[in-house]
Amino acid sequence: MPDANTIKTTDVVMSEDEEKVKVAEQSFTEVPANEASQPPAEEAQPLIEEAVIDKAKAKVCGVCEEKEGKYKCSRCFLPYCSIACSKKHIATHPPLEPTPTIEKDTAPAPPPKIAPRLGTRAAAGFRGPFAALDDSKELQELFKIYPLLRAQLEGINTATLCPLEEQNYNQEYSRKRNGIEPWNSDRGLQKGVEALTQARNTSGKEGEGIREFSRLILQILSGENGDEAAAVIEREIAEENARLIEQLQKLER
Repeated sequence: MPDANTIKTTDVVMSEDEEKVKVAEQSFTEVPANEASQPPAEEAQPLIEEAVIDKAKAKVCGVCEEKEGKYKCSRCFLPYCSIACSKKHIATHPPLEPTPTIEKDTAPAPPPKIAPRLGTRAAAGFRGPFAALDDSKELQELFKIYPLLRAQLEGINTATLCPLEEQNYNQEYSRKRNGIEPWNSDRGLQKGVEALTQARNTSGKEGEGIREFSRLILQILSGENGDEAAAVIEREIAEENARLIEQLQKLER
């Protein structure tokens, strides 16, 4: 039977063996988290090298592939290092697609309407230059009071038009050779002013109708009434004639 000293020695030896076993088990089971997630050094090295190479390639000029690319193409973002490389790149770059242009209507403007001569068949159905004022009650009253007023106004407007004989090129050329000035818009306006002045100075109902028509037109244009419109006529008699003729021409168009 073993004595007490032998039993104590055996217990100490067993305790030391158990401690060694525990330490060994911990060395196998406990691995730091950061070490477990990291790949071996042999595998990590190629990945680092590839990343460095890709980063270096991204900065290299895409034209000469030698120097560092400091600029980028505004269209394809290719890096280039100098103006020379930029010119080479532009020369080989696909051209820009042309932007579609909206075609404008180039149809020729219609020729101006010419009032037919009084007494002709064309003049029978012609409404005259005052068709736009046919809805004016004041004007209709004037036409009733002065039956010849419409014909007088059409005659004044006809004076502003180019005479038929001057519409022929040969006759116009002959007039130039004879020293006669050819017709133009300024001459037409002057002729109309002369015809209007002559009609306003006519005595009797004919002259009175033209004067009342002048008063009505200026009243409409100036927005004034009664005596104020009369004052405008008195004060601006010279300008009045030109304004009335221009109004006649606008209505004709």
